Amino acid sequence: MRFIAILFLFLTVNSATAHDSSRYHHNWKVGLGITAASLAVAGAGGYCYLALDKPLSLLEVATLDPSDINPLDRSATERYSPAALTASHVFSYGSLALPFALLSMKQVRKDWLYMGFMYAEVGLLTFGITEITKAASGRIRPLSYNPSFALDVRVEAESRKSFFSGHTANSAAFCFLAARIFADHSDNKVAKALVWTGAATIPAVTGFLRYWGGKHFPTDIITGYIVGGAIGYFVPYLHRKRWKDDRLSVLPFGGLGSQAGLCVLYRL
Repeated sequence: MRFIAILFLFLTVNSATAHDSSRYHHNWKVGLGITAASLAVAGAGGYCYLALDKPLSLLEVATLDPSDINPLDRSATERYSPAALTASHVFSYGSLALPFALLSMKQVRKDWLYMGFMYAEVGLLTFGITEITKAASGRIRPLSYNPSFALDVRVEAESRKSFFSGHTANSAAFCFLAARIFADHSDNKVAKALVWTGAATIPAVTGFLRYWGGKHFPTDIITGYIVGGAIGYFVPYLHRKRWKDDRLSVLPFGGLGSQAGLCVLYRL
């Protein structure tokens, strides 16, 4: 996240070099709002990440009962696959590079500045919201219920960070970001359909691997998918040039901690 923050500051300083032919525009009122919201949420998330460092006690682990978990999530306590967890890292971290693949498109290269802004904003917002939610929920991972995992893994502080899936949220955020940018620069309907299909599939596979590896419950994955996908989709929308027939408005508001967010309005 330190890299994303440095990139964000660099882009802010160099924003005046943007091309007039861009599909996006830098409205300072909107831009400062996104900046405030992104940095406030990421800062709160970083604090939560560092604060939630209390391991489970042996007594807590011994008294965990899968029957206390709702039927939809219960099967996750029986999953154990180190190979699936390794593969989930590949899918999740690989998603971070997908937006840069779009630089092969001439029109996207013209929008490199705005793409950098959006990449930083998506990363900061996804990280912050994920860590705030993990700290607020304190949900114990399914692996802590599973004796197939080593005891030191079952009791570590990370075991309190099940809800929601950060790997799935990151994958969805950057896949949807890439798909949204591609759709904004392409008129090829078939290509856009294929890109959106891939963008929807990759985070779903990432989430399944996190479930199969015993790291997350299905509801962790579903929530991470929705949150990450929404961030990846709507951040580019905030930067799009507005047309007269636009009815949807997504307005950021900034503050500290939970007071930062987005307001979605639809004009009838």
